[in-house]
Amino acid sequence: MNPDIPQIHIPPEELTTWFLNAKRSLTHVTLCSRAHVLVDNARGALQEANVISSRCGFLRSNLGDQLRISKEINKMMHKTTDVAHERIQETITKLEAAHFHLNQTLQHLKSFPVDPAFTNPTTPDDSEYRSDEHSQHRPDRLDRLDRSVHRGKQPAQPSPPRRSLDDFVSHKGTEQISNALRDLIDDSEKCHSDFTNSLGLFDSSLSFLANSLASVPNLDPRDEPFHPPLNALEQRTEAMASLIQSLTQHFDRCGLALKGSESDMQVDPDLFLVLSRDAAQVDDVVAELKEILEEMEDISVGIDSKLGELRRFEDGIIRILVAFEDHQIELAAYLDGLRMFESRQKELKYDMEARLEELKAFREFYDGFKGAYDAMVVEVGRRQGVQVRMENIVKEAMRQVKELYDEDQEKREIFLEDNSDLLPVDIWAGIRDPPVRWEITRDLQGGTELPQLGKDVIEKAMRRHNAAKAATRKL
Repeated sequence: MNPDIPQIHIPPEELTTWFLNAKRSLTHVTLCSRAHVLVDNARGALQEANVISSRCGFLRSNLGDQLRISKEINKMMHKTTDVAHERIQETITKLEAAHFHLNQTLQHLKSFPVDPAFTNPTTPDDSEYRSDEHSQHRPDRLDRLDRSVHRGKQPAQPSPPRRSLDDFVSHKGTEQISNALRDLIDDSEKCHSDFTNSLGLFDSSLSFLANSLASVPNLDPRDEPFHPPLNALEQRTEAMASLIQSLTQHFDRCGLALKGSESDMQVDPDLFLVLSRDAAQVDDVVAELKEILEEMEDISVGIDSKLGELRRFEDGIIRILVAFEDHQIELAAYLDGLRMFESRQKELKYDMEARLEELKAFREFYDGFKGAYDAMVVEVGRRQGVQVRMENIVKEAMRQVKELYDEDQEKREIFLEDNSDLLPVDIWAGIRDPPVRWEITRDLQGGTELPQLGKDVIEKAMRRHNAAKAATRKL
């Protein structure tokens, strides 16, 4: 103790009060423990937040890539569907055109009459050409007219119905093709409708995933919501430690002063001033400790709140991840459906093209039938011409035979007049025989008479036939 410094006597009761207050203030050292716990929790939250942020950032980026790939697949599937549908529609358009042309051809067959001469054949004429004038019949139009007039005297018979080329064709094949085409078109529309519905589900799934992913914000790596509050906690912890240290020093000084007073020692005035000043501030320091801890508790609550938000963010990402995993399973089904759709579309297109060829074949056949009918009419005209020439040859031959017959008959009669009285009857049995009579008989060989077609009918058929041949040559 410095004897030059005046000493102050402090009542022991006051020192004891200061000492006890200082001792009680040190019980608030537990506030520092709580502060350290809050700091440790904040550091743990920061570490967890870093892990969550890193994981969620990776998942969100990965899910974004998956979504882009799924969108490209969806776009490809839509394009494939549109192209397949366009090709089918083009084929259907060709089928409809071919079916329309076939119906036109059939309508033409219905409106194309068959000459009654074909459907009402003439009764075979079994007349003969004879060389004698009494039995000879002339196979000319006058004879046929006489016969028709003779037949007209008989009771009238009802005329058969006029027939067309259509009556000679079967529609069974075209009806089967028409039914098959309707089934193919129905199958095509159902196939396209079913796959379009499946694509609609795919679209909805993508829309849901895109909206879900858009609702999750991107984590900015520059955003550090945990570092500032952690720094604040650490600073406040240091402040609390400093305050506790001040309280500890005040407690130690009070202890020393109390011991000195018990040994009748006088207290240094400077120490008294420090003790009295610090004793007056103990409650304020304790209050400040509590206030700082409350601030730290509030900061900790904010940290917990942000960590909770980040955890919920992670839960949301995980739910979206589960949705994407389900989508991957659905995507495999969509791709299988696409393969089945393409395969079915190819089958339908192949079947439609086959039916198209059948339609073309039927139309060509029916067009050929019309052409063959015209050729048949032309052939009848040719045969009629041949028959007329043959009849003319026969008539000319019979005329010459008749002349020879008459001449022979006359000369025989002259011979007999001059010589019959002089020749014995038994010298030649055939001396009085008439001339040999010659006959030319028509033999149809089991066939029928040629249809009696008018000249205009044959000429029209010939013009159509020649035009068809000219068109074929151009092709």
